[in-house]
Amino acid sequence: MAVLSTCRAAFDETSPPFAGVYLGVAGSPAARTAVEKSDCLLTVGLRRVDSTSAFFTDAIPASAIHLNARSMNLGFENYQAINLRSYSKR
Repeated sequence: MAVLSTCRAAFDETSPPFAGVYLGVAGSPAARTAVEKSDCLLTVGLRRVDSTSAFFTDAIPASAIHLNARSMNLGFENYQAINLRSYSKR
C-alpha cells in the first residue's frame, strides 16, 4: 500500500504493508515499485495534480482501476452510479 502526500495521516506508516509515499520520481523507491510495477493497482480518490504527481512524473499503470466517490474508471471505460459511501458501511 502506498499513499499520496496529501493523505499520509490516513494510514499507519508503521504497518507492514505500507510501502511509503508515492510521489512520482520524487517518491521513495519502495513506493514507486509498489505502484508502478503493480499487477493490479487500485486507486481510491486519485486526483492527479502537479503537487501529488511531482509535476506529472508519476507512472500510474494504464491498467489501474480508479475508484472515485461516484464512479469507476477501468481503462477507457467509465462506470457511473458507483457510490463508495454505500460500501463503507459494510
